[in-house]
Amino acid sequence: MAEWVEAVELDVLRKKKKVLANVGGEDVVVYLFEGEPRAMADICVHKQKRLFKGLIFQGKLICPGHQWAFDVNTGWEEQMGRCQPVYDTRVTNGMVEIFAEPRVIVSPVAVAN
Repeated sequence: MAEWVEAVELDVLRKKKKVLANVGGEDVVVYLFEGEPRAMADICVHKQKRLFKGLIFQGKLICPGHQWAFDVNTGWEEQMGRCQPVYDTRVTNGMVEIFAEPRVIVSPVAVAN
């Protein structure tokens, strides 16, 4: 059964903007978007590059390998029709927590709903 895992203090995330956390043995990149914590699997579904080394631009987390642009909220990559796993986040007592089971969408229709 999946559970919530402590990832990083919110104050630390605000200073660093992006950190790596380990959730169930998987590296997860945790970042702020519009002031809210978000989390995405660190290893790109395309060529296994580290998304932690990418940048966030116009609501997308850009992979440093081949510039796939994953939506920061859903993980959807529109041009290639693939999804990077994302994790639900919450803040409890100043600590960003990540739900240990990732979400993966299979189509843009799922994003709209």
